[in-house]
Amino acid sequence: MYASHCSYIRDLLPVKEYAQRMKKLAKRIRPKRQRRRPRRQRQQDSLSPSGIWTHAGYENQDDNYGVGRYSNEHWIGSNPHIRPCDLAPTQYNKLFSELQPDEAKSIFEHSDTLVQPAPRVTLFQGQWYRFRRGEMRALIRSATEHEHQRPHSYFLLPGILYRMFKLYGHRNTSLDNSPPGFPPQDSWFWRYYPHGKYWRKKVNNVTMNPLLNEKQYETELW
Repeated sequence: MYASHCSYIRDLLPVKEYAQRMKKLAKRIRPKRQRRRPRRQRQQDSLSPSGIWTHAGYENQDDNYGVGRYSNEHWIGSNPHIRPCDLAPTQYNKLFSELQPDEAKSIFEHSDTLVQPAPRVTLFQGQWYRFRRGEMRALIRSATEHEHQRPHSYFLLPGILYRMFKLYGHRNTSLDNSPPGFPPQDSWFWRYYPHGKYWRKKVNNVTMNPLLNEKQYETELW
């Protein structure tokens, strides 16, 4: 369930087109499933066929890639101009339908329970669904140590930007002066995810280079 401004919904891809594009994208970058492999080989198995992406941090399942029936659930948050809000300043692991009446009432009566820009829970503070905190921290350290060389993390900011670009980069217009397919300069993406300043600068440098066209952006960025 979600609530949104109509202007944001109009800027989303049509649902069926989004599903088709995500299926095509996942087929290109998703690692092949390897069953019953020793734990020491997990890192190798997490690499995409091209070697550009590492998929460590989440299981190789359809819901994590937003394909199949799960594309309908991922669709609403796919546009780079999304500005999400939440209703509470802390994270609740239970669904509201699972809360006792008094427990749910106390949440909504809390003085800080107001619609505010999200996420208010930081990436490593929250108990995110299926989020492997240790593996994600290792990916961030590795990116810093290797100066953001390949392979990039598909489930952190490099991969998020890549998905947005592949989904929305073909559009010739944007809601503001940001390059089509990328978040605005003041987007929460750059503040929330690790290495946001690095990737914002890199996106700006590449997309403002008059010698490059959109087809070359992919090679230069990732």
